[in-house]
Amino acid sequence: MENSEEGTPTEFGLKILQKLYLKIAPRAAQIQPHQTLFEEEKFSQQEIDDILKNIPNGKAPGYDGIDNIIVKAIFNSFPSLLLDFFNKCLELKCFSDPLKIGLVILFHKTGKEEQNIKSYRPISCSPQMANC
Repeated sequence: MENSEEGTPTEFGLKILQKLYLKIAPRAAQIQPHQTLFEEEKFSQQEIDDILKNIPNGKAPGYDGIDNIIVKAIFNSFPSLLLDFFNKCLELKCFSDPLKIGLVILFHKTGKEEQNIKSYRPISCSPQMANC
């Protein structure tokens, strides 16, 4: 990946993360952790590595437009970034609001009546970071 008018690949990746996860920073101070009987064990780098090796490239992205190819590229450039992100989610007992948004697309079934709701197949696309 070459430098572009908008900065280096690193700067581009950081801009994406800041845009997607902007809401978590101001909310982090307000979060009251839930009372639990046990503490969640942190993710290991090996667990994240295994997950990223097994996610398919051909899946449709969510509303954010970030597909698994981009997630893998970010992971390859910053291997500990996803580990830190998911462990911070565990620590705060919080999952970033933008990752909870799904995009539902209705596909019309060929030969079916357009006015009948059963004539459509719903497909839900959520942000790939929520699927890891």
